[in-house]
Amino acid sequence: MLLIATENAVLSSPESWRQHALADETGDGEIRRLYRVADSLHINFYEDVDTAADVEAGLEDVRRLLEKLQPFVAVQDGGSYAG
Repeated sequence: MLLIATENAVLSSPESWRQHALADETGDGEIRRLYRVADSLHINFYEDVDTAADVEAGLEDVRRLLEKLQPFVAVQDGGSYAG
């Protein structure tokens, strides 16, 4: 499992609500918005309602989110992260 960890917050797939704590702890409110974009793309994967242009724009935001989260990545269970 991939965890994003700071001193007081951990963000993982099952506990994604913690993105608010991470945004508060880092003072970077853009994390909330970018996370919502990623969540929207996840929903669209199943519902397929967004245009290709919308998805591409969303992917740019997700790349930005990953850049912001990179410094907080911790790997568990012998997994690895190649960013």
